[in-house]
Order: sequence, then structure tokens, then C-alpha cells
Amino acid sequence: MASYNSYSSSMGERKLTIDAFTGIDQTRGLHSSDYGSSPDAVNFVTKDGVLKTVGGVSEYGSPAPQSVYESSNGRIFQGFFRDSNGNDYSKLIMALHGRLYVADLDAETWTPIGGSYTTNDWSAVNYRDESNDWVIFTNDDDGAQYWDGVSAAAIPLDIVQGRIVDDEGTVISEGEHLTFGKITMLNERLWGGVASEYPDRVFWSNTFDPEDWEFNYEDSENDGGGFVDVATFDGSRIRAVVAAMDDILIFKDKSLHRLNGSYPGEFSLTQVFGTEGTLAPRTIVNDGRSLYFLAS
Repeated sequence: MASYNSYSSSMGERKLTIDAFTGIDQTRGLHSSDYGSSPDAVNFVTKDGVLKTVGGVSEYGSPAPQSVYESSNGRIFQGFFRDSNGNDYSKLIMALHGRLYVADLDAETWTPIGGSYTTNDWSAVNYRDESNDWVIFTNDDDGAQYWDGVSAAAIPLDIVQGRIVDDEGTVISEGEHLTFGKITMLNERLWGGVASEYPDRVFWSNTFDPEDWEFNYEDSENDGGGFVDVATFDGSRIRAVVAAMDDILIFKDKSLHRLNGSYPGEFSLTQVFGTEGTLAPRTIVNDGRSLYFLAS
């Protein structure tokens, strides 16, 4: 029997029970534990003295682009960029029909920025440094891509670990080109997981460089990319990798794990819960204080 569970760094995991809706209570705060009421009349109808939740959905922007390809499970993301004057602006990015499309926030015109992908099930993260604003996408079939807000198309991002070059520049080993289904960011590193080839493994990049996932063979304790295997010997696999409460949380089918620390030499892996994980990673929601998910 599936249930909603919540996690916070202070209390571990507990089962969340949502009672019947009791109405509006403007005395409660936004983070009140009374999940059966609302502090504001948002998404409610109060016409003619009747209080009820709003049903249905309304159209926003223009219809999705037409395609001869059948499509399901489309995704939509928001990218954040800076113009030449340093002013912030934002774009909507949609994965549909095996393509990536971009639009302004009014969603009136969708422009393709990539195509011929095998899936719409992308994971994405916004990355910003002094000179770059990227939305980095990844899925386990097509690998990683990034878009900088201005280019006509998304650009492949080759993630490699294990490449070895000698002092004369000769490549001794080409290393391994990695693909994974989920990506997130914490402490200026990118983290990836949900890889069909490595169902128990989480990867990380070097700090301040989304293109460098390589091991630092001279100072691996403090620098460089790497990976950790989260082995549970119960037949389950990693379903999600999430940055929350200053930790990396790793969800498997039947367990939840926490990886904390700022540098590889101090990374610590702890099992938070060992009997329930999640099979539905899209149900994971972070409200800033707790994490909610549909338990397996």
C-alpha cells in the first residue's frame, strides 16, 4: 500500500497522513503541519457561499507544436539567463515529440532547439558561473545536453570519467562516456545518477566546472570528480538523486540514503531509511524544510 512520506534532516522519515479538507484557516502559517486546511483562498471557489476546490485545468499560452511522432510524458522546465547588460531573463523549455522547444514566459511561440531524441523524460538543472548561464539536460538514453539561452540548438555535453593522459599528452585510456537519468547541483558540483549501466552508482563533477567529471589523481581527497556505489543487496536500484537540506538524497526502491560533505575526502554516506524508498521519483517535492514523496 503506497503512502506519502516526508523527510527532513532533523526528524528522518515519517509517514504523512492528510486528513479531510477542513477549509481556510488564516491563523496558520504556510509551513503549518495542519495539511487539511489552507491559509489562503488559492485554487478555491467561494461563490454563493460554497467553499470547494477548483476543478479542471485552463489553457496557458499556445498549443504544443504538432508532430508526426507519437509522444507522451512531456516535461517542462524554466531556464534562467542574463542578457549582455547583466539583466536576468527567463525561458520556458519543453521536452515533447522527442524534441526540445523553447518559448518566452507567455508560451506563445515554441521554437525547436534540438530533436531526434529517444525520450521526453529529461532531468534538468540551471547552472551559472561568471560567464555562463546553462540549462543542463540529461537522460539515460541520449546523454547530456546544455542550452545557453541564445544558441540555435542545444549542445551535447560529453561526460567522461577515467581518461588518462601521460606527461607528454599521449592518451593512455579514453575513459568511459557516462549517461544517467537524473541530475542535480549542490556545493557547486553537479551530481548524476539513475544509470542503466550502474544502477547503484552516483557520480559527481569537479567544483565550478560542469564539463569536468574526471578524477583528480593527485588530490582526490579535495578536488575532482568521482562516484560512490550505494549497494543495498536487495535487488533495488537508484530512482532519484535530489539536493535537499544541504545533502544529496539518494532514493532507491526500498531505501533512502544521505550523502553529505563538501569535498570528496569528507563525503559520508548514511542510510536514512531501509524499508521504504520510492518507485515514483516525480512525486518527490521539496518545500525547503521537508521532502515529500510517494513511498514504495
